[in-house]
Amino acid sequence: MLNLVRKKWHFLCITHTIGRAFSGGSLLRCYLDGDLVSSERCSYAKVSELLTSCSIGTKIVLPPNEDNHVETIQGSFPFLGQIGPLYLFGDAISSEQIKAIHSLGPSYMYSFLDSETTAFGDNRMPSGILGTKDGLASKIVFGLNAQASNGKMLFNVSPVLDSVSDKTLFEATIMVGTQLCSRRLLQEIIYCVGGISVFFPLITQSDRHQNHESGVLESRLLFPVAKERLTAEVIDLITSVLDENLANQQQMHLLSGFSVLGFLLQSVPPQQLNIETLSALKKLFNVVSSSFGLAELLMKEAISSIFFDPHIWLYTTYTVQRELYMFVIEQFDNNPKLLLSLCQLPRVIDIIRQCYWDSVKSRFSIGGQPLLHPITKQVIGKRPGRDEIHKIRLLLLSLGEMSLRQNIASTDIKALVSFFETSHDMTCIEDVLHMVIRAVSHKPLLLSFIEQVNLLGGCHIFVNLLKREHEPIRLLSLQFLGRLLVGLPSEKKGPSFFNLAVGRSRSFSENNKKVSSRVQLLFSAISDRLFNFPQTDSLCATLFDVLLGGASPRQVLQKNNLVDKQKSRGNNSHFVVPQILLLIFKYLSSCGDASARMKIISDLLDLLDSNPLNIEALVEYGWNAWLTASVKLDVVKNYMSDSRYQGDYDINEKNLVMTVFSVVLCHYIQFTKGGWQQLDETLNFLLLHCEQEGISFRYMLCDIYDNLIKKGW
Repeated sequence: MLNLVRKKWHFLCITHTIGRAFSGGSLLRCYLDGDLVSSERCSYAKVSELLTSCSIGTKIVLPPNEDNHVETIQGSFPFLGQIGPLYLFGDAISSEQIKAIHSLGPSYMYSFLDSETTAFGDNRMPSGILGTKDGLASKIVFGLNAQASNGKMLFNVSPVLDSVSDKTLFEATIMVGTQLCSRRLLQEIIYCVGGISVFFPLITQSDRHQNHESGVLESRLLFPVAKERLTAEVIDLITSVLDENLANQQQMHLLSGFSVLGFLLQSVPPQQLNIETLSALKKLFNVVSSSFGLAELLMKEAISSIFFDPHIWLYTTYTVQRELYMFVIEQFDNNPKLLLSLCQLPRVIDIIRQCYWDSVKSRFSIGGQPLLHPITKQVIGKRPGRDEIHKIRLLLLSLGEMSLRQNIASTDIKALVSFFETSHDMTCIEDVLHMVIRAVSHKPLLLSFIEQVNLLGGCHIFVNLLKREHEPIRLLSLQFLGRLLVGLPSEKKGPSFFNLAVGRSRSFSENNKKVSSRVQLLFSAISDRLFNFPQTDSLCATLFDVLLGGASPRQVLQKNNLVDKQKSRGNNSHFVVPQILLLIFKYLSSCGDASARMKIISDLLDLLDSNPLNIEALVEYGWNAWLTASVKLDVVKNYMSDSRYQGDYDINEKNLVMTVFSVVLCHYIQFTKGGWQQLDETLNFLLLHCEQEGISFRYMLCDIYDNLIKKGW
């Protein structure tokens, strides 16, 4: 007796091996689902008679001359159920061949020819059964299935019929009461009941038929499913129906299937939006990404409606959200077209403001309260912790940076300005500033960024960031503006004839006048906003950071020591944004800490000594500011040549100030054509200030001349 399970396909194979009596006789074997389940010896096998007819699945009707009371067949009944393909082979096949046929499944209804491998797509056919010579095709006496039929007639699919004149000899007729039916895969016939969309409502059924003690869904499924696995199982079902089925993929697109799925997933409890569900969705994405002709459309719909919709995932665990956005980053990195169409910077900023904020101060923010069950009002989900949200926010901002590197549009700049002007979330502003500073540090991106900024009014549109009460925001904003100033057109001046009373060169082109005027207005606005707040050491360090293009004086000097000073004469100045010297000297003049002032002047002298071009940049952009700041210092206003009446701090500060004058003026007199005019202009400035303020600089002027003479002038 065979143990056959109801409502399940079984593969049954019976082989008859002929043998002589002295060798044990013939052997009858029975295989079920590829495995041997029984075998019997046959003592009297009549194998010499030709096969003229046979019946399969019918009640046995013995001829009159046969024994009607044979015990083994007295209780025979006709087969009730569904029969798949039937094959009769002219030779006993091996157990390996039996397993190979079983692996093909009940959908295989062909003739074991090499040409039929295309019907299985990318699935590899088992070896040992194909081919007209060594395979099973040449051994088929007849092969019957419901597809090869016409009415009540079944046709033989055996390839050996090509050499037979009367093919009707191998046809079969179905008995009265029998109906033909052919097996179809679910993905092939789902259209009969409405298509793939009939599975969508299953996603929202997780709360039904639940056994709360066991956590298992008490449904009429063949196998019980844990509640946490139900959503993943439904996604897997949808994936299997879409896999390699163009018709279902087309319907998925035409019915906006991913939009519907995304909407339904928003109502799924966060406990079910777990790693298993995310893995199932990834598998679904991989299936549609290999679709012929529809891949790009379906991928775009899947990302926009599911993977990049934070309303679905906001209350899930940090692990799930991290894996989600890592997957999104991977897809955008592999397909820049998707990045440009789905993940531009305004979208990223909008997601952060709504879902991944640090402090709730906007009416547009969501997730401030835990997610409650609509009926029981129990907490079923809440946002990850603050540190975890920060990590997710950084992942999203990396997407924003990827978008900027691909393409910068005016909408990106407008989104940044709007965010900086209206947001009160200081931590989020800091994170966005860090991202933008990192992005514009790449020169090609910087040029494109500035081009779009200039179309909207120039760098002035970001100046209001300097009005923020939070100092880290002001300092980051200053760094950001400094990066933008690096990319501005340089102010190319003519011959170095200076008018220090106004601080401008006498020979400007009209275009450079406009650039210079715009930059002066910008620095005036920066100065007004920065110095409304208390001056700190952090501000001073940031000013030097902007001056040196993102480095400290120590870093620049260490790098410079690795290069021969003589070679460095032909290099560019270390002062990447020399205009910032105006703010450094303003900071210096209003700094009340003598040690801090000396540190500023000392760092400046080290930089001037490291590269002569730094001296020229100082004179070109900041000499007038230096003169204005120096005359406000107490050691200059109360200048004494005799150091016996001064303290150590005053002596050291005075010496540093005088060294700046000596280094700059000596360089111009020795190495610059017409450099004596620089000395003349400096003296005129000091004398003019002396008349206006009533302060005598006679001793100071004498010491300046004396120092120049000692240096070899």
